[in-house]
Amino acid sequence: MTHIKKLTNLLLVTLILFGHNVGTPAIPRECVLNPDTLTQALPQDTLPELTVEKSVVEHKGKTDTYLITKEMRGDAREAGDILGKISGMHYNPLTKALSYLGSGNVKILVDSLERDDDYIKRLNPDRFIKVNITNFPSGKYSGYDVVVNLVTKPLYVGYDGVVIGETRIRPGHNNGKGRNISYWRGIVQATYTREKWNFAFSGYDNGGQEAERRWGEEVFPLNNYYRKNLKTDYSDPNYVSHSNTANFSLWTDYKISDSHSLSLGLFANPSFSKNVNRNMIISGIPEETATEELQTKRNSDHGSFARAAILQYRGKAGLWSIDASAQYTRTSVDRLSSVERSSFRIEDNRHLANDFVWGGIDLSRSFLDSRLGLTLSDHATWTRYTEKGIPDGNLLTSSKDFRNALTAGIQYNPAWNWGIGADIGFNIINSSYADGKSTNVTPRFGLNAMWSSSKVMVRLNYTASTFYPTLAQQQDFGRFTDSLIYSAGNPNLKPNLYHRISAMVNILRNLTISGEYCYSSNMIYNIAGTREGVRPDGINGYYVAFQPHNGRLSNWKANVTYNKTFNRKWTVSVSASVDGRRTVYENERKSRILPSYNWYLMYNSGRHAFQAYLSSSLESGLAISPQSVSWTRSDSYALSLVKFLFSHRLQIVAMWTMPIHMIKRSNRSELISKGYHRVSENDRYRRDDNQINLTLVWRFQGGSKTRSYSRRNESINIY
Repeated sequence: MTHIKKLTNLLLVTLILFGHNVGTPAIPRECVLNPDTLTQALPQDTLPELTVEKSVVEHKGKTDTYLITKEMRGDAREAGDILGKISGMHYNPLTKALSYLGSGNVKILVDSLERDDDYIKRLNPDRFIKVNITNFPSGKYSGYDVVVNLVTKPLYVGYDGVVIGETRIRPGHNNGKGRNISYWRGIVQATYTREKWNFAFSGYDNGGQEAERRWGEEVFPLNNYYRKNLKTDYSDPNYVSHSNTANFSLWTDYKISDSHSLSLGLFANPSFSKNVNRNMIISGIPEETATEELQTKRNSDHGSFARAAILQYRGKAGLWSIDASAQYTRTSVDRLSSVERSSFRIEDNRHLANDFVWGGIDLSRSFLDSRLGLTLSDHATWTRYTEKGIPDGNLLTSSKDFRNALTAGIQYNPAWNWGIGADIGFNIINSSYADGKSTNVTPRFGLNAMWSSSKVMVRLNYTASTFYPTLAQQQDFGRFTDSLIYSAGNPNLKPNLYHRISAMVNILRNLTISGEYCYSSNMIYNIAGTREGVRPDGINGYYVAFQPHNGRLSNWKANVTYNKTFNRKWTVSVSASVDGRRTVYENERKSRILPSYNWYLMYNSGRHAFQAYLSSSLESGLAISPQSVSWTRSDSYALSLVKFLFSHRLQIVAMWTMPIHMIKRSNRSELISKGYHRVSENDRYRRDDNQINLTLVWRFQGGSKTRSYSRRNESINIY
């Protein structure tokens, strides 16, 4: 409690210094869901001695509550369609992408509970009574621009769900010979609610086989040696990946009372993957006779299995709201890899296991008629990581990790159209491994502000957040992945403290202009160094050693987004961005600027239960480190058709990726270090031409009803 009191006092000082606190994309209390009008009220229902006034939107503090009206339900087929009808909200029913006032940094909940985003968006819209939109959330959702919470009708009884089948077909030799089906997926989702009880099941199984050509050249200057990977025929790609993943979740929710509820979730996630890369390579000493031979690399994950259990409690203690949860997860996998040429073979097989325990509590309270809010949160994780050799079972490396994050937040919205806020706290990271221990303490800090009118909204945001190295990156253990390439971890890695400043201006709820700048002095990069010792070929000499190190990153991004629906039939969405990044590690540095865009035009005919989409995108795929730059330059165009049958219960979706391109496409990676130079390319961007995606969706529901109110022989449904 001493830490909490200190943080609370510090936040109150911050509040006095900066004015007041946090923000809401403030919507005037009288504003409605119709974006073309500023005010609209629903009529009153009047019964003897009972008058119920319905308001479309209510503003309270930093939360806007939208009543779901009959008009909104209209032709809505899923919960996502309902969200798309809220002013300022944009929902793409084809991709399920959701944004609010131009920001895609949205967290979506159902009855204040976390579920898979797509699961929530597919729920039956008839089960919901209202939508709460909370701007600049604090506590466990700090860092999101907005939290969207769909609220189920009280005393609701009913079930609903979907069954989905999807496949992706690459004609000709786009996926290699005999591999026309490159992806398939099946989904089953079902939810049953009976007043205080809710049961939800979600499961999917997907698999794929994708192929591409990979080629390039490697140079080892200190060894006076080079290696060239030759390009194969287009119909005979040398890189093939196979994968299969399943995921099953079961949730049980019980509403003890209006103030208390419990949720229990169980998860299982088996998966398998296998990648094979066969290259004809030419290698040798420059200006001498080269050797040509076949090289085969295999990497696979066998028996990968993750299971988890989550228990969550939501309730109240006096005027404080409580959100507490605990989670246990165990993952295990057999990771097999090998590199083989005529002159040598390297094999590395390991069993990886990770135990993860998480616990957290969030407390929140409102003051001054919800204009002032205070949140306190404490989250802790314990992890244990091991790697053992296969088949001998010898322990190769292990580590234990404890992380604790304590945060307090204060929010103030003195009026519907402006507000400011702050979050402050710290992280403690304690790691122990074979050769020692390390402890790091990093700050957590955030400021945000918002101002709006009926036509313009402005958001400003600053966050200082911590990202941790992966457990594998922290292991003081390495292995040769090639005759001249070694890979190892680094137990001396520091957590990455990431600073982000962003600004956004939304005009008329359709046009959004945004920009951000990010900086980190401890960004984690995989750096190629040089070492000397005995190599897999038995020679004592130089080799390349990849190891993660901390370096500096600065990047900026500017974006313009426009979304608009015309006459309820036509929707246009356009987004264009420019992304610039600069990285530094000691005396090595790289920088790059790349543009990207995506747009779509949708036609919706409610009368004929038909939709058509024309879409395009320019992908940049920028990845950069102080030694390397990887990028993709590829444009694509697609036509999608959607048809609904049997009262919208059956949905058929077909998408064709057109072989039309306006730019010269490429997918290239370059790395330059003292002891290693590499240039590699692939033709992944060509494989999508004329690709066909087919999807079938079957929606079912039943038992939908709500408790009725009866008085003096007259009755109405309350919801």
